[in-house]
Amino acid sequence: MNKFIITINREYASGGRIIGEMLAKKLGVPFYDRKLIELAAENSGLSPDFIEETQSRPTNTFWQNLARGTNFNVGYCASDEVYAVQCRTIKEVAEQGSCVIVGRCAGYVLRDRQDKFSIFIHAPFEDRVKRAIESYGVDPDKARETAIQHDKGRANYYRTYCEDNWADLHSYDMTINSSVCGIEGTVQLLADAIKDRFGLK
Repeated sequence: MNKFIITINREYASGGRIIGEMLAKKLGVPFYDRKLIELAAENSGLSPDFIEETQSRPTNTFWQNLARGTNFNVGYCASDEVYAVQCRTIKEVAEQGSCVIVGRCAGYVLRDRQDKFSIFIHAPFEDRVKRAIESYGVDPDKARETAIQHDKGRANYYRTYCEDNWADLHSYDMTINSSVCGIEGTVQLLADAIKDRFGLK
């Protein structure tokens, strides 16, 4: 079977994680989300909780300055260390074989690979608010603000470490509105597109 690496970025409560998990199962390949944090922890000696917490509060220091060629004093930055560890882990996973990776800037980290297919999953805001309440158990009074804050957090993390814009549709090989065909329909559409792209049966 031809090797392929599927990376998925998604808006909060668009169903991106479950779509990724179901897609991996349908294609018969490993699925990486929270498991990437666990692998990064094993590789680095950092705790999974530390990695996850640090990811939610990135600091704009070493990596942006390096990309811009700015003079700076190199000092310890937890989020930079976590990002570096995560990058190594993503590249190692990609070398091992076909897989589906959700989040973690994986599409950007693997941007030079020819066997990578990047996807962005989105949905209308009200649909996402409804899913947050019904599927994630978010307080209805806080669901809208929760969705906004999660999206801002993901965009900020991406902006801190990547040259691309998280929500720029031109940054992806394929974008899809998960509300059009629902979760299962979206999985099927993506599976068909991936099989066509990589010549799979």
